[in-house]
Amino acid sequence: MLMKAMVFGATGMVGQGVLRECPRDNRVTEVLVIGRAPTGITHPKLREIVHGDLAELMTRAGADDELSGYDACFFCLGVSSAGMAEEAYTRITHDLALTVARALSAVNPDLTFVHVSGQGADSSEQGRSCGPGSGAGPRTTCSRCRCARTSSAPNTSSRRTASPPEPADTLSCTR
Repeated sequence: MLMKAMVFGATGMVGQGVLRECPRDNRVTEVLVIGRAPTGITHPKLREIVHGDLAELMTRAGADDELSGYDACFFCLGVSSAGMAEEAYTRITHDLALTVARALSAVNPDLTFVHVSGQGADSSEQGRSCGPGSGAGPRTTCSRCRCARTSSAPNTSSRRTASPPEPADTLSCTR
């Protein structure tokens, strides 16, 4: 099956990997990179939209035309919580992800939305155990917030085998 993919956060560690692999894959016919800074990469399959305010980009006139017709979105955008105010951190890591997911699902009903998060990452590079009895799971405490189930994410269920999580399975940071 051929697909068109979007990548948010393509200048970050994970996003760079996604951006490197998508054009190499023969099943991917087009890659749209959306970010605040240009990637500096050129490829026949690649198109970039550079915009300083990604939330505004999702709601501006004409955005539906630019953002429709895609099959997958890799949302690899995030920031470190170190030294960041709670409001700013939440706006970027939670609110922006939901704004993008809602906007894209409205114009791409069968879109698979992959949200990459650093939740649970720590500076020791050892990570936390997710084994039985570790306490990890849907209620894992991350460095800035308590994760809880929410229904705030749009239902972007897909006919594909690998469907995105239903809203009840979506994790959201709350106080």
